[in-house]
Amino acid sequence: MKGQTKQQLVDELAALRQRISELEASEPEHKRSEKALLESEARWYSLTMNSPDHILALDMDLNIQFVNYASPGLTLEELIGTPLYTYLAAERQSEIKALLENVLETGEPARYETKFDTSDGGIIHYESLAVPRVLHEKVVGLVVTARDITERKRAEEELKLNESRLNSLLEISQMAHELSEQEIVQMAIEEAVKLTGSEIGYLHFVNPDRQTIELVTWSERTKELCVAAYDSHYPMDQAGVWADCVRSEKPVVHNDYQNLADKKGYPAGHVHLIRHVSVAVLDEDKAALIVGVGNKETDYDETDVRQLLLVGNQLGRILQRKRSEEALRRRMEELAVLHAIAMAGAETTSLDTLLELTIMIIGKLFDADAFGLGLVDEGAGVLRVHPASVDISGHPHGFTIPLGQGVTGQVAATGRPRRIPDVTHEPAYLPVTPGMRSELSVPLKVGQRVIGILNAESRRPNAFSEDDERLMMTFAGQLTTAIEKVRLFEAEHRRAEEAETLRQAGAAVVATLQQEEAVERILHELARVVPYGSAAVQLLREGYVENVGGRGWPDSTIVVGLRFPVPGDNPNTIVIQQRQSLILPNAPAAYADFLQDPHTRIRSWLGVPLIVRGQVIGMLALDSEQQDFFTSDHSRLAAAFADQVAIAIENARLFRELQYLAITDSLTGLFNRGHFFELAKREFARARRYQHALSALMLDIDRFKRVNDTYGHAAGDQVLRVVAERCQGSMRSTDVLGRYGGEEFVALLPETALVHAQNMAERLRVQIAQPALHDGHPLVTVTASLGIALLDVGCTDLDTLLQRADEALYAAKRAGRDCVRVWQG
Repeated sequence: MKGQTKQQLVDELAALRQRISELEASEPEHKRSEKALLESEARWYSLTMNSPDHILALDMDLNIQFVNYASPGLTLEELIGTPLYTYLAAERQSEIKALLENVLETGEPARYETKFDTSDGGIIHYESLAVPRVLHEKVVGLVVTARDITERKRAEEELKLNESRLNSLLEISQMAHELSEQEIVQMAIEEAVKLTGSEIGYLHFVNPDRQTIELVTWSERTKELCVAAYDSHYPMDQAGVWADCVRSEKPVVHNDYQNLADKKGYPAGHVHLIRHVSVAVLDEDKAALIVGVGNKETDYDETDVRQLLLVGNQLGRILQRKRSEEALRRRMEELAVLHAIAMAGAETTSLDTLLELTIMIIGKLFDADAFGLGLVDEGAGVLRVHPASVDISGHPHGFTIPLGQGVTGQVAATGRPRRIPDVTHEPAYLPVTPGMRSELSVPLKVGQRVIGILNAESRRPNAFSEDDERLMMTFAGQLTTAIEKVRLFEAEHRRAEEAETLRQAGAAVVATLQQEEAVERILHELARVVPYGSAAVQLLREGYVENVGGRGWPDSTIVVGLRFPVPGDNPNTIVIQQRQSLILPNAPAAYADFLQDPHTRIRSWLGVPLIVRGQVIGMLALDSEQQDFFTSDHSRLAAAFADQVAIAIENARLFRELQYLAITDSLTGLFNRGHFFELAKREFARARRYQHALSALMLDIDRFKRVNDTYGHAAGDQVLRVVAERCQGSMRSTDVLGRYGGEEFVALLPETALVHAQNMAERLRVQIAQPALHDGHPLVTVTASLGIALLDVGCTDLDTLLQRADEALYAAKRAGRDCVRVWQG
């Protein structure tokens, strides 16, 4: 090809010399021009053949007439005579052809850039200059110079790529403080995909055990194509060659992934891989992070590896800084929480308020969907979850968990923390809040005694770390101190309030000596000491405890008078016989009587004995419609109140006995003379005022002295008691009956006409004449004489009425005794 080209040039030079000879013959100036032209041609030839650039001569059809160098993959013979534009990139052929035609037409030079596709699949970039070739002032073609700028273009592309990468990394760094770690990681992998021109990408952490990988995130496009599941503990030995970068701690490039040997494949649902590159980011000479991309249109090279390493290393630094900042922030938050708990314990005097604040303060710090706090109730054997505890919906819930049951119940029973990565595999887990997957529960301990628990749950598996457990234990220790302080304060305050309440309640009860009023006050004041739904005061009487008063019942009359045998199958018997309080958390389950009216509404029950001078005189019975209502504190307070109540009831009883003794005859139990006259005067005045009938009766036992002389005074006393009982049995409750003196009795009969008084007196006389018993032996029969007088207009005072009845009595004596006589006037 070069020989042919030179021959053409020789021929052209010979023609030129011929022309020059002709010109020299005719004109000396032509010789000088020819010489200059030859020198110019020689210089052009030397310059052309030694130029590093491609120089082409094109004819008017843009076909190549001359070229100093062949392009890679082509020979000079193949180039000569062919259109230049056909060797350009297809997408620019028509554009460059139009540009060259415009140079031919206008004669104006033009610069342009283009690229050639070589036969071996490569690409060469050229910067070209096209100028018109003029002969005899006529454009006969073009001269095109083309400089290879492939390396420059690569440098420019890499510079542009580096600039893009630096801008991306700068953007990630600047936004790091605003984004979460997951958002930063996602942003980084998207940039890695973009910088390498890949279709898919992933970024995973190597776990500290170096045996497992945490599958962190895929690029958004990968997520669209791949349906394989994430796994926080993917085994390293099951990972394919994409994890070779971790094993070797060197970048790994696979430009023909499908034909790799021992690639181990990938999980079901994974996107199909064609090309792939992955790098390991090191932390203290150990792989800590894997960045990988795949399915680039062309092969991956060192540039792609550098891009991934730069992105990965920068991401590692950002994450390290982010985690350091996060650790510092978290530590500050931890200290703030500890301080807040300490301040709450110092400033708060209410345990409920302290617990509510604690749940709110600590709950915000943990990435939990449910957070709660429970306190141990040793008396009931349960863990009481505080109502301020919340689940993901924000709804509070309070309930009890038996000690030893569930994860929290086990922690409360054993005093050892538990961290459950996946509660679906934990038999003891109680699904209080649906959908939870992991749980962290730590004890609140005073010494070796567990007083409660802190508990966090998450919908994510393995949501809580060892650091979370350590932190929760730290909070638990601080909270325990605060709880004990508040409890001591509450206990002192409660004891002071209890003492004052008991003092006031006791004072109110003992302020009366009337039993009915005392019972009413007892039930009223008891509600100040211990809350209850209903309550009753029960007194021990002849083998029974009997309700003498009730409060809180729909109708208290249905419970007053109810009696429970002692001993008997009832909780009252336990209280009376064991002389101590009794709590029934679930009364119907303990005794079937609570399933019957009027006790069907009772769910929990508290019985407290009333003891005076070592003797049980009765009990207090408190009821609630709520199961597990009464606590040991309720029992203690009710017992303290019962001590004062028992004294008040005993005082009322003694006062009633004194009153009874003051108005009654100690032998017969009838009103004594003084009290009879007090009552009789009222009845006499009322009968006079309203002009009602009123009869008076005087009774004397016949020959009573003979009974004493014959049988003794004990027998005589027995006769008097028998006669008194028979008088009471024959009269109405409205009649006023008393012992007048000795063996003489007197009665006032309101609203009773004379004839009715006579009939009653006659029945009484017959009753008295019946034999009586003394120490199991029959007594001598006695008789009685009776006198009756009726109130009339001439009777102006009680003494007169009674004197008339006495006169009628003596008339009966004169008539032979054992008869009834009426005053005749």
